[in-house]
Parts: sequence; C-alpha cells; structure tokens
Amino acid sequence: MLKQIQVNIPLINALKEMPGYAKMMKDLMSRKFDFQDLATTTLTQTCSAVVTRLIAEKLSDPGSFTIPYTIGNFAFAKALCDLGASINLMPLAIYKRLGIGRARLTSMLLQLADRNVKRPSGMLDDVLI
Repeated sequence: MLKQIQVNIPLINALKEMPGYAKMMKDLMSRKFDFQDLATTTLTQTCSAVVTRLIAEKLSDPGSFTIPYTIGNFAFAKALCDLGASINLMPLAIYKRLGIGRARLTSMLLQLADRNVKRPSGMLDDVLI
C-alpha cells in the first residue's frame, strides 16, 4: 500500500522545515559541496512512511502569562506567573500596602534578566498567597 502513496510538497516548504537540508542545497548550488562525501541509502517501507508523513506545524512562543491571586485581603488581577524561579520579587509599594510583617535586612544583590543589578530592601520568608 505504501508503494502507491505519493506526497507532493513544494521544495521551498520542504527547505523551510529542514534547515540542514537547505544549507546542503545552498552549498550544492554554489559548488562548495563535494559529491564524493555522499552515500546512497535505500529506503524501505518502514522508513519511507516516516519520510512521507506530514510535517508538524510550527507554533509561535506563547510568552509569559498572568494569573489572578490574593494575599490577605488584597487581590491582584494580573500577576506574572512564576515558572520555577527560586526568588520571587515584590515591589516595595505593594509590600508596604499589604503590611505583612517586618522584612529582614539583607546584603543580597540580584541580577535581573535584563542584567540590571538590584539591592532588595529586605527579605520575607513563607508568605501565603
């Protein structure tokens, strides 16, 4: 049954999905590629099914997402979701508004994702959200 299947994919689409193959084709056209390095491989029925299957559609990066949460009586509608960071930051204005205890002094310096270095005003442990 697989011997009768033909899949027609435009060459441009195939090259977009296989960047390594696109580079090889570019080298072939510019005569930088040596044909002596190529080996011949015979396709069997099992591997030809893999070659002829549909190429998965690439999806865009969903980016960061926000979630609603509450601390005490204060509700926050759009808080950036924590994706496993070991340190969580809170703006000083929100800390003062919440009144959730006294922060310990710290000499810690934090390097943020944009490479800015910030000194925290204090540190809180185990804040229930």
